[in-house]
Amino acid sequence: MLISDSEVVTSQGIAELLASALAPIGDISLEPRLQGVALLDDGVMFGYVDATGTPYLRATAMSAPRFHALGSTKHPEMQYLSLIHI
Repeated sequence: MLISDSEVVTSQGIAELLASALAPIGDISLEPRLQGVALLDDGVMFGYVDATGTPYLRATAMSAPRFHALGSTKHPEMQYLSLIHI
């Protein structure tokens, strides 16, 4: 488990955790957006953590079936699918 039961989980905290884990692939930045936090690589948004702390990644026609097979759900307003286990 990456987060202990005693820690308060926030959208900012989850976004920081993801940015840290993804740092080897690029310069990941965070930006407040839509009551949550956007994850950007070189200014391009590829992920989002909503106000409840649920992380989402941008999905393509090729990757979406894989996400759905694992139980991911679509963000209500964006073409992003939830990460179910982090």
